[in-house]
Amino acid sequence: MKAAKGISLEEIDLWFEQHKEEMVAERIEEMTEGLKKRMLKSTGLPPKNAIVRKPNRKRLAVDMAQEIDVLADQLRRQGVADPITQARDKLAQQWRFASGQSLHKWLRRNR
Repeated sequence: MKAAKGISLEEIDLWFEQHKEEMVAERIEEMTEGLKKRMLKSTGLPPKNAIVRKPNRKRLAVDMAQEIDVLADQLRRQGVADPITQARDKLAQQWRFASGQSLHKWLRRNR
């Protein structure tokens, strides 16, 4: 059986078989880039494996510290024990840190 322009289906299948891995790798890269862009857009934070330049890290650290302060103030008004630690723990999960302590450490390094 012949396909368009005199190329047989066997030749087309052979070409696809030879280039399959290359095409899959390109598609995975496209999907990964799209996911990174969507994560940045939806959370306002870069994905874990993205490199954040120093001035942006400092600005991000200030914004995060302010958000922790706001949440800690809300928790303090509700009468929660140790509101700052509770706020760090809650926001650390949202921002994909391992714990509130690791978030606190990152904030100290990037003031």
